[in-house]
Amino acid sequence: MALIHVFSCAPLFAAQATVIPWSGYWWPYRQGGLATGAGYRGRPAPLEKYLMLTEGITSGPLTSWYLSYYYDPEAPHWHGLCPYFARAAVLDSYEILPSSEDNIVFRVGDKKGILTLCHDFVVADISASGRDPVNLHYWLLEYIGRQKKAFIADLDADEEVWYYPVYAYNMTTSRTSMTESVTVTIFCADDSVPPDFMGTREKRKTYTYTLSLNAGGDIVGGQWTGNSVFEHPSYLEMPVSTMAKCPHLDCAEVRRIAQAADDFLETPGDDPVPLSPGAYRLVLLNKDQFRVDGDPGDEFLVIIKKEDGSQQDMNVVISDHSDRELTSQMLPAQASMVYRIIMNDPPYFISLSQNNYRTDPNIYTLTLDLRTPWRLPVPYIPKGGQWSGFALSNAGDETAEGVLLVTGKSDGRPLHTVFGPADLAPGEKQMFFFDDLPLRKHEYGASSSIMLISRHPVEMVNLFAFDEQSMAGFGRPNPAADRLVIPDIYYETMSADRFMQGAVKNEAFFTADLRMRLYSPSGVLRNEIIQQLPAGGQLSVRPGISPFYPAPDNGWMMVESTNVRLLSGYQYTENRAGSRSTMETLFALPVTSGRKIVPHVPPPTGRWTTWLTVINPNDGNNLLTVHPALAGADDRWDMEIELSPFEKRKIDLSGFGKTEGDPLYRSILEISGTSPIAGYYMYSPPDGGDEAAYPLIDNGAIKNELVLAHNADEGGRWWTGVGLFNPNAYRVEIWLTPHDGTGGMAADPQTLSLEPGAYEVFTLRSRFGVALSDIAFMTFSAKR
Repeated sequence: MALIHVFSCAPLFAAQATVIPWSGYWWPYRQGGLATGAGYRGRPAPLEKYLMLTEGITSGPLTSWYLSYYYDPEAPHWHGLCPYFARAAVLDSYEILPSSEDNIVFRVGDKKGILTLCHDFVVADISASGRDPVNLHYWLLEYIGRQKKAFIADLDADEEVWYYPVYAYNMTTSRTSMTESVTVTIFCADDSVPPDFMGTREKRKTYTYTLSLNAGGDIVGGQWTGNSVFEHPSYLEMPVSTMAKCPHLDCAEVRRIAQAADDFLETPGDDPVPLSPGAYRLVLLNKDQFRVDGDPGDEFLVIIKKEDGSQQDMNVVISDHSDRELTSQMLPAQASMVYRIIMNDPPYFISLSQNNYRTDPNIYTLTLDLRTPWRLPVPYIPKGGQWSGFALSNAGDETAEGVLLVTGKSDGRPLHTVFGPADLAPGEKQMFFFDDLPLRKHEYGASSSIMLISRHPVEMVNLFAFDEQSMAGFGRPNPAADRLVIPDIYYETMSADRFMQGAVKNEAFFTADLRMRLYSPSGVLRNEIIQQLPAGGQLSVRPGISPFYPAPDNGWMMVESTNVRLLSGYQYTENRAGSRSTMETLFALPVTSGRKIVPHVPPPTGRWTTWLTVINPNDGNNLLTVHPALAGADDRWDMEIELSPFEKRKIDLSGFGKTEGDPLYRSILEISGTSPIAGYYMYSPPDGGDEAAYPLIDNGAIKNELVLAHNADEGGRWWTGVGLFNPNAYRVEIWLTPHDGTGGMAADPQTLSLEPGAYEVFTLRSRFGVALSDIAFMTFSAKR
């Protein structure tokens, strides 16, 4: 043993390391909490959050590795990561605060837990047995006393291992002849704390021992005395360099995350942060202030939910541009608030604060939904190999300002503004794929819809498909009413060749009381569902899955708001059998009376069959008349169809298709009923292939100005067809104007004349020839 000289015999010594290690959790093997969330906050667990941020997933080689090494439900109760926590607290001994990045909140426990794994392999260290009191004495004087550095120690003298960072001591000594009696109290960072504990909780251990001295005052031996004979350290370690055993953990990235503070909406100044629609997971480490922009008449809904954790009250104040306070609410633990505003004096300001930020900061979710004069939804985003693309066109004469694209969650709430606010110049067009948008990796799966929000009309077309296969999409405003029909309910287990899903959304900022009735094709009521839908909420429709069980195969569903809230909805269907590899989308159909129109019936010699699906949403018989408009008052070609109460029927209209020269060639079909109806028409190839379905057109869809928002030429890979019809009792002249997507004209406008009740179909190539590749979108205007 090396001789240690006692430099001073003063009766009292005290010293402390320059940097104090933090207290952290020891993550017992029995729970495997870093990957399972057990013993902490459930899922996503700390390692899952790390994977969400870095790879957009929640499981992989990292979590598998961790579970194989550090998860054992049968392990002794004391097995855990305390040695690695102690090294982390000494070597990464900086202040650790909660933060939010890419909308993932990393709490203190998340950070300390992942950081602990970066210290489970020692590259270099200095170590000594703690069973010899001489070693403890020397380490205290040398490392803490002289070098001002903390070290770690296993303070359990028995089989169990309990490591702690040691950072300070108080020591008293008394000397008798050749013996030094020592009483020392060491100060450690305790690991008996909740994972989210901030700072250092002091743990004290007092030891007594005697030191044997030689004539020169050097220590030549030592013995534990009193209770310390049985309770003393087992092992001392000064970690110099460590690393992670796990090859799937980037410790540089872990340290970057650990040292981050606050959230991604923080700015250096004190100005309120402009807020776009979305759901934000945030940390209140200082006063948070946000600004909601808009125009008078715009409407917004803000939801603030205080997450589990902080016991401090959170104060929320909303005020307008004139600094008039509209509401002030104090949110206690896990409370929430919902506030709706119709803008009168924008912009509006949201301020959040608490009394003490540093010891117990609030973590909260703020959701903002915005309603402007122009909203276009794409309610379904396919995943699993299909591409999904968008075309935005400003066909107006004014700049469309503040255009936004906002992804939505399956519950209908906004998730993330992924485009804008941007300005689209007159005539400007932008195209992009869904996967090209700045989506957060971990929110890709949750992004189930997109909403275009603007204060000026902007047209949007969405198309999706597997490469070189059948295509579907959305490209028109969704009907909103308090009574809607979802026309096709395919029960997957009964009809394996058909797949159907959809949704019902509450378009109001108030709770909707829903009554949903499922009918068989013959009109038999098979199921009635009563459910409330919160403001802006969405209910997924999957036949055969609760609450849509039982569900009639090939039936339909009527959706009503019994408290008169505006609803919307959609259906998405696939035919997975044989040659009918098709995908189709339809918005939920409004139930209206009056004239409905089928605008085009191909000649029977062509490659298309025209099918009409009509639904009688009434409790009495409904007599329908299908009439070719070019026949005028002549009813010789009319078809009459009597529907039983709540009946759904599919009808072949191909007989109304005429060849050139026939008096009824290219006549629209007018459909009327003695009671309101709902329905759609479909073009279907008799020998299989892609189909195309459209809702029956009524007066609400007939306009003098129309926009074809996208020309899908792509160098001749696709053709773009147009159908125009005249539902009036007089002749109209239609101007066809091609635009190049930069505000200019792609070619000279053309004209087209239509007689009353007539239609015309053509491809853009047949009209504009070599100029086709320059056309981005088309506008059509009709004059009498």
